[in-house]
Amino acid sequence: MASLWKFLEEKAYAGGDDDFARKPVPEDKKRGWASSAVVYIGCAISISAFTLGGSLATGLTLNESIIAVLAGALILAAMACLCAEPAMYTGLSTSMIGKFTFGLKGAALVGLLYAGCAWGWFGVQAGLFGDTIGQMFRLMTGNALSPAGVKVIIVIGGLLMTTSAIFGFKSIEKLSWIAIPAIAILMIASLVMVLKGHTYSELNTSFITNPMSLGTGISLVIGSFAAGAVGSPDILRYAKNFKDTVKAMVIGLVIGYGITIVIAAACAKAVGDANIVTVMIGLGWGVLAMVVLVLAQWTSNDNNVYSGSLGLSVVFERMPKYKLAIFTGVSGTIFAVIGLSNMMIPFFSVLGIFTPPLGGCYLADFYLCRKFYSFDRLNRLKKVRLESMAAYLVAAAVGFMTTQTSPGFALFQITTIPAIDSFVAAFIMQIACVKLFNKNHGKDCESTVC
Repeated sequence: MASLWKFLEEKAYAGGDDDFARKPVPEDKKRGWASSAVVYIGCAISISAFTLGGSLATGLTLNESIIAVLAGALILAAMACLCAEPAMYTGLSTSMIGKFTFGLKGAALVGLLYAGCAWGWFGVQAGLFGDTIGQMFRLMTGNALSPAGVKVIIVIGGLLMTTSAIFGFKSIEKLSWIAIPAIAILMIASLVMVLKGHTYSELNTSFITNPMSLGTGISLVIGSFAAGAVGSPDILRYAKNFKDTVKAMVIGLVIGYGITIVIAAACAKAVGDANIVTVMIGLGWGVLAMVVLVLAQWTSNDNNVYSGSLGLSVVFERMPKYKLAIFTGVSGTIFAVIGLSNMMIPFFSVLGIFTPPLGGCYLADFYLCRKFYSFDRLNRLKKVRLESMAAYLVAAAVGFMTTQTSPGFALFQITTIPAIDSFVAAFIMQIACVKLFNKNHGKDCESTVC
């Protein structure tokens, strides 16, 4: 066991100081836009993304689906670019940036929220992975996997997804360079098959069984990845400059993520089923589809472990990040196997409402005085910045009040996208609270250090 821990530690630290979980990424370790783009595509593309395409197919025409995806992906890319600016300036992760916005102890809130969301959805996605492979096996062979067999699949999948996250960004990037081309080839081939068998006009208006408005479609696209956009510093702290960030997000979210959803919608319309498993089998892909779905879920869920371990790194400051990654992945897998992850989806949904306002707070605070966001100041930060906590709580309340489905209160709507509502509310409230209660923050940046 001791030799195993030594091996894991050597591999984890090979990426650079425990993947720079608590320190800035040095300039010589930063990477080009392609690295960030491929990791972000892998992060965004999952079984859930294919399912989203199926949902759009049943509610919109293909033309409307394309518009909804393009609009939603552009907004997500803009959000991610804005939220990444503090990361490029400091070289720090989302949770470490939270120390400047919320204070040394207040940042534990940020870390726990991100870790809780990432850990929870890792378990949910691991369970979904097992169920999906089980469905595919039944459709391909005519025999259903036993419940124990599905659990074995969940364990294998969960451990695979954890492995790449243990070794940090470099390992996740290598996996993404293998997985994303394979996924792209299958998706493009699927589109070619669909267009050979159907005219575009046929696909455009077919299979609308649950009509929705274009605005609802845009909301679904944005809501599907808003938390990922707010947490963009975890990946984009490795970007060299803002231009590289924009390139990475346009290619990663608008092109990579967007085209995947559109192709999934087109395939669903062609097959007449929103279930990704039925669609892939209906197109005749069989084992190839299973391999691609494994890769898609792997590259997405390892990012959950990665972000979760970065979040826990600001809470458990003396524990190496790779051990926190192991804890996140193994415990999430156990919860998925015993079925607790799916039972806790309402709780994870609550955490999801709490996440976007964090981005609004740290972005506004960074714009008020970016000189304050320097790693050299870390030892002089307050334990808690009350003005930031107040801004965050008000914005989170806005998120609950504008969320129309459980666990939201559905009291009113602003943009019809709760994640955007709470993000913008946090941005405005952070500026207001700092101006009211910490007037010198934007002038000399010294009032928030002690």
